[in-house]
Order: sequence, then structure tokens, then C-alpha cells
Amino acid sequence: MRLTKEIRQKIEVYCIEHLNNADETIKDDRDRLQYAYNRFKEEYDHMIERVGEFKAFSEWLQGLALDIAFYNCDILRLAKEWGQNPTTEAQEDKIISQYWVFMTNQYFKLFKKYKVLK
Repeated sequence: MRLTKEIRQKIEVYCIEHLNNADETIKDDRDRLQYAYNRFKEEYDHMIERVGEFKAFSEWLQGLALDIAFYNCDILRLAKEWGQNPTTEAQEDKIISQYWVFMTNQYFKLFKKYKVLK
């Protein structure tokens, strides 16, 4: 799927808005991303060693660590907002099956953009 600049911005806003921060004083996007990444590292360090950082992060997301869509109907609604137009059940199934990897990719792009990853 080719993402336009407008869609990439929508995805970035969504990802950042759905970060959970225990420290409500954190308002800066970079600090919010850093907080989420540090939390992931603390909670999933053992999995990073076993399966690698990307797969571990995907599994962490699937455990509902962040407040992002997880119901199939919500995933499909987001996909439509982000420019996808599935017309068959098979296309919907593909979107749903690729969702967690897609979201992991989006977060890792943000971690790099905001220099959270060193």
C-alpha cells in the first residue's frame, strides 16, 4: 500500500495520540514516544533477546500495551480512514492479518524520526 503524505500524517497523529503515559506531565511527542519505548524495553527485554526487537514489539502491541484499535471492525474502520478500500472478505482478512506488523512498522518509523532509537 502506497501512503500519501496526508495519510502518513494521519497515521502519525493516531499513533502518538494513542500512547499511554503513566506520567501525565509528558506532553512532548518525542518524550511520549521515548516513554512508550522504554516501557516496552522494560516489559519485553526477555522477548527481544529471543525473537528480536521488531517481533517482540509486535507481540507487545498485541498484548494491548498501547490504546490502539484491536477489534477487527475498528481495524477495518482505520484502514478505510487511511485509504484502503477492501471490497471482499479476503481483502479484509488480509488487512486484519497484517495490522500488527503494520502498526509496529509505523511506531518504529516514529521512533527513528524522533530519534528514540539510537
